[in-house]
Amino acid sequence: MPSLSFSRSFSSASKARAVYESLSLETGKSFEKRSKTTLSLKNTQLRVSIIADDAHACEVSRASYAKLIDYLDNLETPGA
Repeated sequence: MPSLSFSRSFSSASKARAVYESLSLETGKSFEKRSKTTLSLKNTQLRVSIIADDAHACEVSRASYAKLIDYLDNLETPGA
């Protein structure tokens, strides 16, 4: 099974935590059939790991999560 990982650094630990918690709601959903995504957070660094049935599904998941992370990063976070 193909897999890939990517990381993203944030300007603050609180911003990273807010993005992590928002994404965590998506990774456990039952509609995530073609891929399995895991998240890890260390200080301001978010790591996304994806395992999928095929390379195309891996890339589609990566692109979706990257767009969602960009969107969440641009939102105003209280305390960030």
